[in-house]
Amino acid sequence: MARLPLARVAQDKLCLTGELSLGRIENFADLDSQIKELSEVVDAIHVPHHTRFSDLSLSRILLDHGVDPILQISSVNRSFTELELELRAAISMGIENVLLVKGEESNEQKTGRFSATAMLEHASDVRRELDAICLFGTVAKVFKPAVSWRPATLIKKVEAGARFIRTQLCFNPVQLSTYLQFLNKSGIADTAPLIVSISVLPNAESAQWLNQNMKGTEVPAHLIKRLADSDNPEQEGIDIAVEIIAELKEMPGIGGISLITLGDPHLIRRVAQLSELCD
Repeated sequence: MARLPLARVAQDKLCLTGELSLGRIENFADLDSQIKELSEVVDAIHVPHHTRFSDLSLSRILLDHGVDPILQISSVNRSFTELELELRAAISMGIENVLLVKGEESNEQKTGRFSATAMLEHASDVRRELDAICLFGTVAKVFKPAVSWRPATLIKKVEAGARFIRTQLCFNPVQLSTYLQFLNKSGIADTAPLIVSISVLPNAESAQWLNQNMKGTEVPAHLIKRLADSDNPEQEGIDIAVEIIAELKEMPGIGGISLITLGDPHLIRRVAQLSELCD
Protein backbone atom coordinates (compact mmCIF):
# COMPACT_ATOMS: atom_id res chain seq x y z
CA MET A 1 0.00 0.00 0.00
CA ALA A 2 1.09 3.56 -0.65
CA ARG A 3 2.33 5.77 2.17
CA LEU A 4 0.44 9.06 2.07
CA PRO A 5 1.93 11.48 1.46
CA LEU A 6 5.46 11.45 2.85
CA ALA A 7 6.95 8.60 0.81
CA ARG A 8 5.86 10.19 -2.45
CA VAL A 9 7.09 13.60 -1.30
CA ALA A 10 10.46 12.03 -0.52
CA GLN A 11 10.54 10.83 -4.11
CA ASP A 12 9.88 14.41 -5.33
CA LYS A 13 6.63 13.34 -6.87
CA LEU A 14 3.18 14.53 -5.91
CA CYS A 15 0.92 11.86 -4.51
CA LEU A 16 -2.56 11.63 -6.00
CA THR A 17 -5.74 10.73 -4.17
CA GLY A 18 -9.30 10.42 -5.38
CA GLU A 19 -12.58 10.64 -3.52
CA LEU A 20 -15.46 8.18 -3.75
CA SER A 21 -18.60 9.74 -5.24
CA LEU A 22 -20.95 8.18 -2.72
CA GLY A 23 -24.02 10.00 -4.01
CA ARG A 24 -23.72 8.03 -7.26
CA ILE A 25 -23.69 4.62 -5.58
CA GLU A 26 -26.95 2.63 -5.66
CA ASN A 27 -25.56 -0.88 -5.27
CA PHE A 28 -22.32 -2.77 -4.72
CA ALA A 29 -21.64 -2.95 -8.46
CA ASP A 30 -21.53 0.86 -8.57
CA LEU A 31 -19.04 0.94 -5.71
CA ASP A 32 -16.93 -1.80 -7.23
CA SER A 33 -16.85 0.06 -10.55
CA GLN A 34 -15.71 3.29 -8.90
CA ILE A 35 -12.96 1.55 -6.97
CA LYS A 36 -11.63 -0.13 -10.10
CA GLU A 37 -11.83 3.16 -12.04
CA LEU A 38 -9.85 5.09 -9.42
CA SER A 39 -7.45 2.46 -8.09
CA GLU A 40 -5.49 2.29 -11.33
CA VAL A 41 -4.53 5.98 -11.20
CA VAL A 42 -4.46 7.08 -7.53
CA ASP A 43 -2.26 6.32 -4.54
CA ALA A 44 -5.15 6.31 -2.07
CA ILE A 45 -8.93 6.83 -2.02
CA HIS A 46 -10.60 9.25 0.35
CA VAL A 47 -13.70 7.96 2.15
CA PRO A 48 -15.89 10.99 2.97
CA HIS A 49 -18.56 10.84 5.64
CA HIS A 50 -22.00 9.91 4.27
CA THR A 51 -25.22 9.15 6.10
CA ARG A 52 -26.06 6.20 3.82
CA PHE A 53 -22.84 4.25 4.31
CA SER A 54 -20.54 3.02 7.04
CA ASP A 55 -17.15 4.71 6.67
CA LEU A 56 -15.35 1.74 8.19
CA SER A 57 -17.17 -0.72 5.92
CA LEU A 58 -16.18 1.24 2.83
CA SER A 59 -12.58 1.40 4.05
CA ARG A 60 -12.57 -2.36 4.62
CA ILE A 61 -13.80 -2.94 1.07
CA LEU A 62 -11.04 -0.68 -0.28
CA LEU A 63 -8.45 -2.65 1.67
CA ASP A 64 -9.87 -5.87 0.25
CA HIS A 65 -9.34 -4.37 -3.23
CA GLY A 66 -5.71 -3.63 -2.36
CA VAL A 67 -6.37 0.11 -2.15
CA ASP A 68 -5.15 2.41 0.63
CA PRO A 69 -8.16 4.24 2.15
CA ILE A 70 -8.10 7.66 3.78
CA LEU A 71 -10.73 7.41 6.49
CA GLN A 72 -12.35 10.66 7.58
CA ILE A 73 -13.44 10.89 11.22
CA SER A 74 -15.31 13.92 12.55
CA SER A 75 -16.42 14.80 16.07
CA VAL A 76 -19.95 15.74 15.01
CA ASN A 77 -22.43 14.14 17.44
CA ARG A 78 -19.75 11.93 18.97
CA SER A 79 -18.17 11.51 22.37
CA PHE A 80 -14.44 11.07 22.87
CA THR A 81 -15.07 7.40 23.64
CA GLU A 82 -16.89 6.89 20.32
CA LEU A 83 -14.06 8.59 18.45
CA GLU A 84 -11.47 6.39 20.13
CA LEU A 85 -13.40 3.19 19.39
CA GLU A 86 -13.62 4.08 15.70
CA LEU A 87 -9.93 4.94 15.58
CA ARG A 88 -8.93 1.70 17.30
CA ALA A 89 -11.13 -0.26 14.90
CA ALA A 90 -9.55 1.51 11.93
CA ILE A 91 -6.02 0.77 13.11
CA SER A 92 -6.87 -2.88 13.80
CA MET A 93 -8.21 -3.17 10.23
CA GLY A 94 -4.94 -1.90 8.81
CA ILE A 95 -6.09 1.61 7.86
CA GLU A 96 -2.97 3.76 7.76
CA ASN A 97 -4.32 7.20 6.80
CA VAL A 98 -6.92 9.01 8.91
CA LEU A 99 -8.22 12.53 8.37
CA LEU A 100 -9.48 14.03 11.63
CA VAL A 101 -11.92 16.93 11.34
CA LYS A 102 -14.03 18.87 13.81
CA GLY A 103 -17.02 19.43 11.53
CA GLU A 104 -18.42 18.64 8.12
CA GLU A 105 -18.16 20.84 5.04
CA SER A 106 -21.73 21.60 4.05
CA ASN A 107 -24.24 24.41 3.96
CA GLU A 108 -25.50 23.19 7.35
CA GLN A 109 -22.09 24.02 8.88
CA LYS A 110 -22.17 21.14 11.38
CA THR A 111 -19.62 21.62 14.13
CA GLY A 112 -18.17 18.89 16.29
CA ARG A 113 -17.78 18.80 20.03
CA PHE A 114 -13.97 18.65 20.07
CA SER A 115 -11.25 20.64 18.36
CA ALA A 116 -9.13 19.02 15.68
CA THR A 117 -6.08 19.61 17.88
CA ALA A 118 -7.64 17.68 20.78
CA MET A 119 -8.57 14.86 18.39
CA LEU A 120 -5.02 14.72 17.01
CA GLU A 121 -3.48 14.64 20.49
CA HIS A 122 -5.73 11.80 21.57
CA ALA A 123 -5.23 9.89 18.32
CA SER A 124 -1.46 10.22 18.66
CA ASP A 125 -1.67 8.78 22.19
CA VAL A 126 -3.65 5.81 20.87
CA ARG A 127 -1.18 5.26 18.04
CA ARG A 128 1.75 5.24 20.47
CA GLU A 129 -0.08 2.87 22.82
CA LEU A 130 -0.75 0.44 19.97
CA ASP A 131 2.67 1.01 18.38
CA ALA A 132 0.79 1.43 15.11
CA ILE A 133 1.76 2.84 11.72
CA CYS A 134 -0.81 5.50 10.96
CA LEU A 135 -0.63 8.98 9.46
CA PHE A 136 -3.08 11.53 10.81
CA GLY A 137 -4.21 14.49 8.76
CA THR A 138 -6.10 17.69 9.34
CA VAL A 139 -7.84 20.29 7.19
CA ALA A 140 -7.11 23.92 6.39
CA LYS A 141 -8.89 26.71 4.56
CA VAL A 142 -6.79 28.55 1.98
CA PHE A 143 -7.19 32.33 2.02
CA LYS A 144 -5.17 35.50 1.45
CA PRO A 145 -3.46 36.17 4.80
CA ALA A 146 -2.60 39.56 6.24
CA VAL A 147 1.11 40.38 6.23
CA SER A 148 1.31 39.80 9.99
CA TRP A 149 -0.57 36.46 9.92
CA ARG A 150 1.03 33.41 11.49
CA PRO A 151 -0.49 29.91 11.09
CA ALA A 152 -0.70 29.38 14.85
CA THR A 153 -3.61 26.93 14.72
CA LEU A 154 -1.95 24.77 12.07
CA ILE A 155 1.30 24.81 14.05
CA LYS A 156 -0.60 23.43 17.06
CA LYS A 157 -2.18 20.74 14.88
CA VAL A 158 1.21 19.67 13.55
CA GLU A 159 2.65 19.61 17.07
CA ALA A 160 -0.34 17.45 18.07
CA GLY A 161 0.46 14.90 15.36
CA ALA A 162 -0.86 16.06 11.96
CA ARG A 163 1.31 14.74 9.14
CA PHE A 164 -0.67 15.95 6.15
CA ILE A 165 -3.04 18.87 5.60
CA ARG A 166 -5.97 18.67 3.22
CA THR A 167 -7.34 21.93 1.85
CA GLN A 168 -10.87 22.83 0.87
CA LEU A 169 -11.60 22.82 -2.87
CA CYS A 170 -9.15 25.19 -4.53
CA PHE A 171 -9.71 27.08 -7.79
CA ASN A 172 -7.33 30.00 -7.18
CA PRO A 173 -3.65 29.03 -7.56
CA VAL A 174 -2.49 32.61 -7.00
CA GLN A 175 -4.17 32.76 -3.60
CA LEU A 176 -2.84 29.30 -2.75
CA SER A 177 0.71 30.36 -3.63
CA THR A 178 0.48 33.34 -1.25
CA TYR A 179 -0.94 31.15 1.51
CA LEU A 180 1.82 28.58 1.02
CA GLN A 181 4.53 31.18 1.51
CA PHE A 182 3.38 31.61 5.11
CA LEU A 183 3.23 27.84 5.71
CA ASN A 184 6.67 27.28 4.20
CA LYS A 185 8.15 30.12 6.24
CA SER A 186 6.80 28.55 9.44
CA GLY A 187 8.20 25.12 8.49
CA ILE A 188 4.78 23.43 8.58
CA ALA A 189 5.01 22.03 5.07
CA ASP A 190 8.23 20.18 5.92
CA THR A 191 6.37 18.04 8.46
CA ALA A 192 2.82 18.11 7.08
CA PRO A 193 2.68 18.80 3.32
CA LEU A 194 -0.51 20.14 1.77
CA ILE A 195 -2.88 17.88 -0.13
CA VAL A 196 -4.77 20.33 -2.34
CA SER A 197 -8.37 19.42 -3.18
CA ILE A 198 -9.51 20.07 -6.73
CA SER A 199 -12.95 19.37 -8.18
CA VAL A 200 -13.26 18.21 -11.78
CA LEU A 201 -16.33 20.19 -12.84
CA PRO A 202 -18.61 18.41 -15.34
CA ASN A 203 -20.70 21.52 -16.10
CA ALA A 204 -21.54 25.05 -14.97
CA GLU A 205 -24.42 23.82 -12.81
CA SER A 206 -22.09 21.72 -10.67
CA ALA A 207 -19.81 24.72 -10.13
CA GLN A 208 -22.77 26.82 -9.00
CA TRP A 209 -23.91 24.01 -6.70
CA LEU A 210 -20.48 23.93 -5.02
CA ASN A 211 -20.59 27.68 -4.43
CA GLN A 212 -24.00 27.38 -2.81
CA ASN A 213 -23.49 24.20 -0.79
CA MET A 214 -19.81 23.69 0.08
CA LYS A 215 -18.59 25.85 2.91
CA GLY A 216 -15.41 27.73 2.01
CA THR A 217 -15.59 26.86 -1.70
CA GLU A 218 -15.53 29.60 -4.34
CA VAL A 219 -15.53 28.71 -8.02
CA PRO A 220 -14.58 31.95 -9.82
CA ALA A 221 -17.11 33.47 -12.22
CA HIS A 222 -14.73 33.24 -15.17
CA LEU A 223 -14.44 29.45 -14.76
CA ILE A 224 -18.22 29.07 -14.55
CA LYS A 225 -18.50 31.12 -17.76
CA ARG A 226 -15.98 28.85 -19.50
CA LEU A 227 -18.10 25.84 -18.62
CA ALA A 228 -21.36 27.53 -19.61
CA ASP A 229 -20.00 28.72 -22.97
CA SER A 230 -18.34 25.43 -23.91
CA ASP A 231 -19.84 23.02 -26.45
CA ASN A 232 -18.24 20.23 -24.38
CA PRO A 233 -18.41 21.33 -20.71
CA GLU A 234 -17.13 17.98 -19.43
CA GLN A 235 -13.91 18.33 -21.42
CA GLU A 236 -13.70 21.98 -20.37
CA GLY A 237 -13.86 20.89 -16.72
CA ILE A 238 -11.04 18.42 -17.35
CA ASP A 239 -8.97 21.15 -19.00
CA ILE A 240 -9.53 23.52 -16.07
CA ALA A 241 -8.39 20.92 -13.55
CA VAL A 242 -5.29 20.07 -15.61
CA GLU A 243 -4.39 23.77 -15.88
CA ILE A 244 -4.68 24.26 -12.11
CA ILE A 245 -2.58 21.18 -11.39
CA ALA A 246 0.14 22.41 -13.77
CA GLU A 247 0.47 25.54 -11.64
CA LEU A 248 0.44 23.60 -8.37
CA LYS A 249 3.29 21.35 -9.51
CA GLU A 250 5.65 24.32 -9.31
CA MET A 251 4.76 25.27 -5.73
CA PRO A 252 6.99 24.11 -2.86
CA GLY A 253 5.13 22.70 0.13
CA ILE A 254 2.50 20.79 -1.81
CA GLY A 255 2.64 17.05 -1.19
CA GLY A 256 -0.25 15.93 -3.32
CA ILE A 257 -3.50 16.51 -5.13
CA SER A 258 -6.93 15.20 -4.09
CA LEU A 259 -9.35 14.93 -7.01
CA ILE A 260 -13.11 15.09 -6.48
CA THR A 261 -15.99 15.28 -8.92
CA LEU A 262 -19.75 15.60 -8.94
CA GLY A 263 -19.69 13.93 -12.32
CA ASP A 264 -18.66 10.46 -13.45
CA PRO A 265 -15.51 9.14 -11.72
CA HIS A 266 -13.88 8.61 -15.12
CA LEU A 267 -13.25 12.39 -15.07
CA ILE A 268 -10.76 11.87 -12.24
CA ARG A 269 -9.01 9.21 -14.28
CA ARG A 270 -8.72 11.51 -17.31
CA VAL A 271 -7.31 14.39 -15.27
CA ALA A 272 -4.80 12.07 -13.59
CA GLN A 273 -3.63 10.80 -16.97
CA LEU A 274 -3.43 14.21 -18.66
CA SER A 275 -1.64 15.74 -15.67
CA GLU A 276 0.87 12.87 -15.68
CA LEU A 277 0.25 12.28 -11.99
CA CYS A 278 -0.36 8.55 -12.27
CA ASP A 279 2.37 5.97 -12.89
